[in-house]
Amino acid sequence: MLLSLTEALSNYKLHVLTRMARTAEIEVPDRRKETLVNALVQRLYTPTAINRAMAHMNSREIACLQRLQAVDGEVRSTGLKLAMVRARLVEESPNHAAYSRYNPPPADSFETVITTLLERGLVLTRGPLGGGTLLDLEPGAVLWIPIEARRHLPPLPESKAHTVEIHSTREGSARTFQRDLYLYWSHLREKPLTPTQALWLRKSDLRAVNEKLLVKSSLGTGSGEKDARRLFFLRRLLQELDMLSHKRNQVVANEKAPFLALEPAERVKRCFELWSKGRFWNEIFGVTDVNLRTNDTAIALAHSGIVTARETVLRQLARLPHEGWVLTDTLVNRLRDQEYEFLIPRNRNRNRLAPLQNYSFGVPSNPYTNNPYGWLFDRIYGEESGWYRIEAEFARSVVREGLYWLGLVDLGYEPETLSNDKLGEPPPAFTAYRLTDMGRWLLGSGPMPQVNTDSGRVIVQPNFDVFALDPVTDMVLADLDQFCDRLSAERAVHYQITRQSVYRGSRRGWDVPRIIEFLNSVSKSQLPQNVERDLREWAIAMQRVVVHAHVSLLQTTSPALLDGVLHDHRVAGALQSRPSPDVALLVCSPTHVDQVFNALLAAGHLPARTRTDLATPVPSLTVTPAGTVSFQRRLPSIYLIAQVEPFCEQTDSETWQITAPAVHNAIDNGWTAASILDTLRTLNIGPLPPRFDLKIKAWAGHFGEARLQTLTLLQLGANKILDELLTDADVGPLLTRFVTADPSRALAVVDADNVERLCELLTERGVVFKGKIV
Repeated sequence: MLLSLTEALSNYKLHVLTRMARTAEIEVPDRRKETLVNALVQRLYTPTAINRAMAHMNSREIACLQRLQAVDGEVRSTGLKLAMVRARLVEESPNHAAYSRYNPPPADSFETVITTLLERGLVLTRGPLGGGTLLDLEPGAVLWIPIEARRHLPPLPESKAHTVEIHSTREGSARTFQRDLYLYWSHLREKPLTPTQALWLRKSDLRAVNEKLLVKSSLGTGSGEKDARRLFFLRRLLQELDMLSHKRNQVVANEKAPFLALEPAERVKRCFELWSKGRFWNEIFGVTDVNLRTNDTAIALAHSGIVTARETVLRQLARLPHEGWVLTDTLVNRLRDQEYEFLIPRNRNRNRLAPLQNYSFGVPSNPYTNNPYGWLFDRIYGEESGWYRIEAEFARSVVREGLYWLGLVDLGYEPETLSNDKLGEPPPAFTAYRLTDMGRWLLGSGPMPQVNTDSGRVIVQPNFDVFALDPVTDMVLADLDQFCDRLSAERAVHYQITRQSVYRGSRRGWDVPRIIEFLNSVSKSQLPQNVERDLREWAIAMQRVVVHAHVSLLQTTSPALLDGVLHDHRVAGALQSRPSPDVALLVCSPTHVDQVFNALLAAGHLPARTRTDLATPVPSLTVTPAGTVSFQRRLPSIYLIAQVEPFCEQTDSETWQITAPAVHNAIDNGWTAASILDTLRTLNIGPLPPRFDLKIKAWAGHFGEARLQTLTLLQLGANKILDELLTDADVGPLLTRFVTADPSRALAVVDADNVERLCELLTERGVVFKGKIV
């Protein structure tokens, strides 16, 4: 917020105000601060005074003033300095070493130029970098030209507008992204996925999902989910939308998905709001061409500072033109000038004293190796290279990833690039961006786009092909997926009705009358007669095979025993059918079951009665060291068999064996080593055999993969020594910082081939080696 002229001048020290008055040749009756401020307000900002000040300025000072004049409002001094150094208008002033003797900055440095402008009153500042309450003659955190001076400055010279020449375009599509969200969810509904121990999707599952989408990511050899960022973005966003969840080590679709019932524009808005304010996404992992070392992973929740930085980028983007192409550099420059520390805060623990005090204490910390996020960026030693490689690229990632994927911007490229819009990750070096209709609406300047879903159509053809034509809603597609086979998912989604798909639908609650009613409704016409006739015939055929629920079974150890039991009229009277030689289906009623149970007791048999799976006796089996399973009863319950069958093989009618292939199969079907062992410990009589848990974990691949490598470490006395050696032209390339839980330990990794050379260089610099690392 800009201060009034009186407030701004009152923030300066008395000797600064005196110097400003002397430079402008303003006579004051006394040296009181109030007198000086009033005199400067009345006489420093007249046309004559401004012209006189301009006449004594050199080219560097004029260039700096014009840079400030071109900005409406405040400018961060660090950003202005970076821009002027990059444009070679000023020189970078050297950093002072700790406890070094103070030397004034060179005449061609940014600090000297700003000091001159401050002295002439043409530029004001606030927020001193070194702390304190009153301002001195040095650039503070913020610079601006007071309006009283701006109105008398010469107009800026006309600059030649940069013409944006776009040779290729990547058009963002909100419709395509929303359809891919649905297709991803639909795939999960049909086939849950099993993540790795690190919670990434397996590569085979990732490829299967990728093939279902309209926009496919490039999955090269060895590429995983962390490399295919759009696929990862879709999964994380689905989770935020409560459309998928993690259950029993599987990624599954939530059947109820109210998000799909929202209007199309509201769906886009909901996704934008979740992403713009969400910690589930971290653009720092989308920054290219840098080596980032951090304990964080892309799958972990991002630091709240990432969300703030993303919102800052979006806020500044919303203030730029909303029509036509906008240069990416325009957004970057705006962030540099006004939000320089929007991503990584700078630690200003420097107390640069006045020149009369001869010494300065401390050095500015490198924000790219020392920051609140624990990020370490290799080979970035200065502000100029660092800000454009990290902060600027972070801003580009916000545009290139979230905004583009959601369909809120188009990307423009000057050089020729691949025009294949099927690639999920666009080339990073885009020159300009352009807001789409959705983008203009969500960034505050345009009306809400109208998407008329009533014009979508569903066409059922006599050959059993079904076409859903856009803009059909995804809720209609979700219902069609229940009883149709989807063949393609382009703008016209192509389905086919088959006997198998109708049977699948019947198991999901979609019987044939419901299917016919739904198709008549969404197609707004009667089904072709042959389609309706065949559907009804299929329904009759499906009734020939009936699955009974809640039945009572009588199972014996042999067919001969069942034959003998059925001679009893009380048992035979409760018999409904005999589906196999040793199994009888009884009439399902408590009276008949009790009747059979009592008849067996009277005949001298001791039947084991299992009412539900929860009534299965535990413990009820024994596992041998070889993995053989021996049941306590000669004829175990079918519920007990169901608990151990996923990881056992039946070698004969009475013997079950836990084997490596059976455990592998269980793992593929969602079991884990822990769940297998928990089941066995619950069912086993007594403890499991010694070391048997290790065998199960080994077969299940519980411990995963490992890599072993011998490292050569160098330990130095302090991190500041290591920082200095890393910047050394000879020593730096031989060292790589080694991060440990204790940040005070100054450790670096040395390649074995470079140990001898490093020892020579360090000995040359007076380093004394004293044995092992402590």
